[in-house]
Amino acid sequence: MNADFTRLFIADLDGIKAPPFASFYYSTDVPQVYTQNSVEIAQIYKDNKFNSYFAELPADSVSNELLFLEFAFKIIKFVLQKNF
Repeated sequence: MNADFTRLFIADLDGIKAPPFASFYYSTDVPQVYTQNSVEIAQIYKDNKFNSYFAELPADSVSNELLFLEFAFKIIKFVLQKNF
């Protein structure tokens, strides 16, 4: 299982098979990273005062998006606990 993960997401002789960046999959012509999608996601983070992400990665990387979901769920939990 570790070998499969490494081959798909980190490195393989032929390159990364499944890059963990949404912008790679939203690219229409040549797959790219750090596209307009990354910029839009970074703006969503900024609008929601989310600053706890990996700045060295594109905003739309899987790790950053999962951190944002955790952040959002904590806010929702706080609001629910406060109101109920």
